[in-house]
Amino acid sequence: MRSSIFLLCLALFGCLFSLSLGQTAGGYKRLSAAQVRADKNALGALNYGAKIIAADAIKNHRVPDFKYKATEIYEAKVQVVAGRNYVFNADISNYSGSTVINADYKVYQNLNGKYSLVSQTYQVVQKEAC
Repeated sequence: MRSSIFLLCLALFGCLFSLSLGQTAGGYKRLSAAQVRADKNALGALNYGAKIIAADAIKNHRVPDFKYKATEIYEAKVQVVAGRNYVFNADISNYSGSTVINADYKVYQNLNGKYSLVSQTYQVVQKEAC
């Protein structure tokens, strides 16, 4: 009986906590570009994924070897799990803007704050001669 009450209280606490975050448990919450840029975890996930995608595109000779960063965020979502899942649709550009990679990607942040790229698809939208 005691363990049942404890489990019920624990479940209730989890539901209240997820409601306080403004999302249902396990569901995705949309983030605006301003919210991503203001949240160090979301911004870290955005930049982590952009860095890996740009490195992959350079390695495969799809874009010239320049420095790249996420420049435009079209869609961003977060899901609270045992850690966080971030989903982005963003442009990754070199500093001159002459090369643009449009990417859809998912980054997982574990409870220790470490990021890992879960999935990625991208296409080079604009490319200067290599």
